[in-house]
Formats: sequence, structure tokens, C-alpha cells
Amino acid sequence: MKKQTFSSITAFRNCRRFFQNRYIRAIESIHKQDTLRFGTMGHTGLEMFFNGEGLEKIRQTIFDAAREAAWQGKEQRQELYAWAMISGYAMHFPLKDEPWEVVEAEPGFETKLINPATGRSARSFAMAGKVDLLVQNRETGEYAIMEHKTTTRPVDSFLQRIWTDFQIHLYAHYLGQARGIKIEKVIYNILTKSKLRRGGLMSKKQAALESDGDLLARLLEDHMGSDKLYHREEIIISDHRVGQLVDEVWEVKDQMLIAARRDKYYQNPSYCFHWNRPCEYYELCKSNDSEVIMNSYYQPRIPHEELTR
Repeated sequence: MKKQTFSSITAFRNCRRFFQNRYIRAIESIHKQDTLRFGTMGHTGLEMFFNGEGLEKIRQTIFDAAREAAWQGKEQRQELYAWAMISGYAMHFPLKDEPWEVVEAEPGFETKLINPATGRSARSFAMAGKVDLLVQNRETGEYAIMEHKTTTRPVDSFLQRIWTDFQIHLYAHYLGQARGIKIEKVIYNILTKSKLRRGGLMSKKQAALESDGDLLARLLEDHMGSDKLYHREEIIISDHRVGQLVDEVWEVKDQMLIAARRDKYYQNPSYCFHWNRPCEYYELCKSNDSEVIMNSYYQPRIPHEELTR
């Protein structure tokens, strides 16, 4: 049975050639940096926090991971920013006052697609995914998904884009289906990275002299003293919207079957520079799938890698 995730379905909808390279050929650029990202640090810290780990252990884990990855910026140390952000979150949302109890951390699911018209299961397709937290309200007993989001943008700007987050609505539906429960809400934990920089308003030469300890102290003060860097948004899951999305997934599944049967995955040129930079497979497409380019610039990857983390 073919396993699909929201990422693979989105890739197919955006550009079928991209989907073919990432999930059928299962290749990626050898120049893709396998560095520890700021968002990953934030997720790691929050996962440990909700599992009841102490702040000192969280700090040590973040710093050790950064050291192992040799992840040091020229002007800033990202682990300092991540640690200050988690420390501020722990102060603004102390675990002892948390109304939501963790049922399961990073719950995954794999469930058959259901034909919305007939109620029958697909014979060759399954939907798989993973969310940050499955939680339950201590008073009402209702279930929700809690998603951690780190951003460098103002919270208001981030909130404007939440309604386009179809993935979590779909995953709430499929996770609830797999667990036999009704998931009522999505809770977004939005954490904003501090905009402070090493040295502040000092000259570049003077800024380089600011120690990690002094920078961390300023970052902690910024995060502890600002409510604007943290926000929690609760969204009620719309059954109507979920129904629309399930219909769309079924239609995309049919298109995937047709593409696989014909072995035709056409390119969407408007996606080549979607993020204002060349797509990861731009050189391969430009070379008309040259074997030389394929062997020189690409390497095998794990399809649906997000499920293995």
C-alpha cells in the first residue's frame, strides 16, 4: 500500500516533477545542508518541557546538539536564541498552570483513505502523519492537537496565515479516526525569535567583542519581559472544512494513480523559483534529467523522512 503524507500531496499539487524526484526517485541535492535548524531546537525544547523535563536538562540538550552539529553563526549563536526563547515560554506558560494535559507526544498515525462518496477504503493508498502533541482539557475532557510554531515574523502576520494551515485540520481528522476519538481544536503555540543581535547598536567590530554570556543575558531579559514574543491561538476544527479537504485528498489520490500508471510527471515552471530561489531540482530539470547531473549533484533520500524523526 502506498503511503502518502500532507507533504507529499502538497508536493504533487505544486509540481509533479518535484514530487517525482522527491518521492518516486527519492533523491535530494548533495548540497542540502544537514544543519540543526533554529525551529528544530525550539521543537526539541518544547517537547522536553511538556514531558516534564527540567529547564537545565533542556538547556544542556540544546547546547550539546548545537556543539555536535558545529552550528555556530558568524555573528550569533542560535542555541542562545533557542534557549532564551524556551526559558521565556516556561515563564509565560508555566506547566503547573497548563489546562491541557499531554495524552501523547508526537503521535503518529497511518490510516486508509476513505472514499467520501461510498465510505469504502482505498485499496492502494494510506494517509500517514505526525503531530506535536495530542492533549486533553483537564476540565472538559475535550481533545485537541497542540502545534508548536517558531517564527521571526510579528505574531499578527503569522496569525493571518493560520487559516491556510490545512495540514493540521486533516491530521486532526485522520489521527482522531485512528485513535477512535473526536479532536475538537488545534492549539497553536507561537514563539517569536528575539530580534536582538550581538552587540546591539555597537559597531560591527565592537559587537564581535560581546561575550556569549552577555548576549544570552540580554536575550533572556527580552524574552522574560515581553508578552509580544509569545502567543497561544485556539482554532475550532470545522467539520465542513475537513469534509472539503478529505474530498480534495481523494481527488489528488486519483490523479496520483493516473500519473503513476502513465509514468508522466509534468513540470510546473511557476514553481521553479517559488521561494525566491531555485528549486532543489532546478539543475536536474534544466538538464533534461541528465545522468551526469543526477549522479554528480544528487543522492538518495528517505521518502517521508518527517515520519522517522
